[in-house]
Amino acid sequence: MGCESCRSCHANESIYEVLQVANLVNISEVTDYKSRYGIENVINQLKTRIDFAGNVTILTEDAKYELQNLAQSNITRLNFSQFTEVVSDLMPMASGLSLLYSISVLNTVSMKMV
Repeated sequence: MGCESCRSCHANESIYEVLQVANLVNISEVTDYKSRYGIENVINQLKTRIDFAGNVTILTEDAKYELQNLAQSNITRLNFSQFTEVVSDLMPMASGLSLLYSISVLNTVSMKMV
């Protein structure tokens, strides 16, 4: 493919032709994946089983309120490098740490971050 590839490139042939993809892959099989694997049928079956007419709630009012509070919080000013350093100092990377110990460490970290 060496010199022939150079000639093909200089002749402004497409990458498909230069790499001789037709010899490796049957493109009609690749582009026919929807019918080959029955994807459209599966999608249509799912559409009939899903009730789009119902009232769908993505976020509850409580969740919206919590997200608004989070957006207005100081979390964007958190120094993550300092946080990582303090957590690493207080919580060695040992397996089997208890949840209560982890909570205690995070509380200590939050006090040191202020």
